[in-house]
Amino acid sequence: MNWNGFSVGYGQTALILRIARMCEAAGSVVVLYDHVLTFDLEVDHIWNHLFNFGSLNYIMIRYIGDALAILNMIAFLRGPATQKFCEVYFLIQTSFGILELFLIQLTLQTRVYALYQGSKKILALIIFGYGCEIAAMLTISGYLYSDLAITNEILPGLYICADTQAPSFYEPYVIWLPVIVYDGILCLLALWHGIRTWMSDRTKRLDGVYIADVLIKDNVGYFLCILLTCIVSVVIAQCLGLRWKEVSEEFPAPMEVVIGCRLILNLRSAFVRDTEQNHSDDAPWVVRRLPSCSC
Repeated sequence: MNWNGFSVGYGQTALILRIARMCEAAGSVVVLYDHVLTFDLEVDHIWNHLFNFGSLNYIMIRYIGDALAILNMIAFLRGPATQKFCEVYFLIQTSFGILELFLIQLTLQTRVYALYQGSKKILALIIFGYGCEIAAMLTISGYLYSDLAITNEILPGLYICADTQAPSFYEPYVIWLPVIVYDGILCLLALWHGIRTWMSDRTKRLDGVYIADVLIKDNVGYFLCILLTCIVSVVIAQCLGLRWKEVSEEFPAPMEVVIGCRLILNLRSAFVRDTEQNHSDDAPWVVRRLPSCSC
């Protein structure tokens, strides 16, 4: 957290810290509870399914997310944290949080690539955009976190892991700008495919079109959720001040884990439903039309 330079009383500072930690704990509970709710689907569609890239991606997103959630709960429930614990906690939370984001975007990319029938142009666009986003995220993150001054005692007698110094140029939306731009591109590609398909095939519904519907709706829904979360974060930081930004920033990471895992489970559930509706020897539409989708 960045608490440098704000003039609020000890009581208000303690209140902000408490609210931020409670929001962090709430997000962790949501991640773990969602895993319990979807564990039966995980067994059916991941562990009893042909293991591929999508399975590996799901396992990494889900279980790294669970590990971070448990770590957050430990940080929230334990007594006064040591300086060493706070330094390791910040390092793990930041690095694995970024890794989670990149893994989820890999899922979105394979879905868009599958929608466009393995188009080389779309693949080139996706890879180029992904590379630009990674470079931008690493550059911004490196600059933002280069001046971290981590402490385990933010105020005398108030022991909690915190960052006491903020880069001078910091704006709440900077770190999210590359994510919104790239996710927006993937969302527009999915939307354009849906519009083009609807315009060219308005009177005929192909077998398995439900699979494409799931791909498009999930991609668009994910983008809208992340966009809304970022807007709320910016509004809170601008209206209440940067000292409140940590409160709103506790929700994007849990949301990404939950939605990212459900993207994969929803698609595999749709594939099962589509396969059950196609009892002929002819392969279902998803196999004929989405040969590149291993998600």
